[in-house]
Amino acid sequence: MSMPIIKPSGVKRCEAVNDIIASVALQQTGLSHILNAEGEKIQAALTFAKDTNELLKVNDSVKSMVNSITRLETVLQGKLELFNNCICEGCKCVQSALTFDIAGGGIIKDGTEPNTYIFTGNKEENIITFVTNPNVVVTSTSALPKGVTFLNNVLTIPAEFDYSIENIMTFMIGEDNCKYEITITTAIL
Repeated sequence: MSMPIIKPSGVKRCEAVNDIIASVALQQTGLSHILNAEGEKIQAALTFAKDTNELLKVNDSVKSMVNSITRLETVLQGKLELFNNCICEGCKCVQSALTFDIAGGGIIKDGTEPNTYIFTGNKEENIITFVTNPNVVVTSTSALPKGVTFLNNVLTIPAEFDYSIENIMTFMIGEDNCKYEITITTAIL
């Protein structure tokens, strides 16, 4: 059996956060229905049970369900805590793109990781521009290889750049709780 291929969905970060929070809310609603059903089970048992042993069995069943729900509540709480103070106004930080002024080089979208690119160059200057909404910060979060410059959202790879050595450059788009990282790897394929 082969490994499934999962392609990026194109969903923006803020939309994904909202979807996760909504899924937690839906799970909470489902759990409240289960707890209500357990309460009704106890009421029915009190009405129809023939002896104490039947009531004890129902009690054990309800206790087991409540313990399971408690464990699930802990997981749901952990999901929500991942996004504490994560409010993006209009998803400005994730409405960005890369444009490439490539003089014979090539850029490949790497399907293994989101926001990851492999750049194969040549012996000409190549320019990669980060296009973002106004006021969105783009910063280099790694050391740039010798000769490579990053200024005003423009990454310039000089003509004499050595592509035989793999270099990994990372850039952060956005800031605070509304940001994501892009990785560009230079290599000869």
